[in-house]
Amino acid sequence: MYRDISYSLIVHGCQTQKHHLTSGLLPGSPLSPILFNRFINSLLQSLNWNIQPTFPSALFFADDGVLIAPTITKAPSLVYQASSWADKHGMSFNIPKCGYMVTNQPIRSYLPHMLTLANQHIPFVTCYKYLGVMFQSKGIDILEQGNLLSQRVASCLTAMRWFSDTWAPRIRLNIFICILLPHWNFPFR
Repeated sequence: MYRDISYSLIVHGCQTQKHHLTSGLLPGSPLSPILFNRFINSLLQSLNWNIQPTFPSALFFADDGVLIAPTITKAPSLVYQASSWADKHGMSFNIPKCGYMVTNQPIRSYLPHMLTLANQHIPFVTCYKYLGVMFQSKGIDILEQGNLLSQRVASCLTAMRWFSDTWAPRIRLNIFICILLPHWNFPFR
């Protein structure tokens, strides 16, 4: 798509050396998510082929995916399909970020199955964060999700404090005026 392209980054006013782009897209290109979704679509078609139309076997948001097997005995098949697709297309999985859990069955009555991906064991987990939401074997972990959200709010409030070094004072003022102030009924503007 691009030929003879080089780029550099500017960080805190300092420019890095030029790098030549030999594959892929320019960093930050608006085409990147569109082309990646078109590329990854064949994986979803493969995983969701010949299943009941009510619930898919795979869900993806960009490069974050979840495989949903109706039983633990069908899980290795889905993992094998994903692994085969990745090998065929020169892709790999970040195994340390992977995990599998069993739902609709008490954990104490379940002996964890060994699932492998690229000859590495996928760890068995009792809870997992997917797209910022904490899940456990019975669904969304409401208590942990509440803790995560309260930490985000506390972090945002810390960034808005007068002596915060997270954002410059002018940026904090703009955030206050444009985002926070409209939600409060103050008589001044």
